Amino acid sequence: MSVAASIGFIALFGVAVEDGLILVSFFDQLRTKGKTVYEAVMEGSRLRIRAVIMTTLTTLAGLIPMLYATGAGSEIQKPLVAVVFGGLVSALLLELIVLPVLYIILNSDKTAVDY
Repeated sequence: MSVAASIGFIALFGVAVEDGLILVSFFDQLRTKGKTVYEAVMEGSRLRIRAVIMTTLTTLAGLIPMLYATGAGSEIQKPLVAVVFGGLVSALLLELIVLPVLYIILNSDKTAVDY
C-alpha cells in the first residue's frame, strides 16, 4: 500500500459515490411522482444506465494513458491508476446490480410494492 494507492482509493470513492447518487436520486424522484418502489427502480435503472456507464467509461478512458505511461514518474502513477481502474469496473457492476436490489429491500412498502 503506497501513498499513490491511497490517493487512488480516495478518487475511486468520489466517483463511485457520484454514480450511486445518480441512480438513487432518480429513484427517489420517480417515487415522488407516485410510482411504487419496484416501478421506480425498474424505470430509473432503465433510464439512467447510460448516464452511469458513460460517467464510468469517461473516467476509465482518461486513465488509459496513465496506465501505459513509461516516462519519468510513471512508477508513482501506476499504483494509483491500478486502484482506480479496477475499483471503477467493480463499482460499476455493483451499482448496476446490487444498488437497485438494496434500494428495493430497504425502501419497500408492504402495501405499495407489486412483484
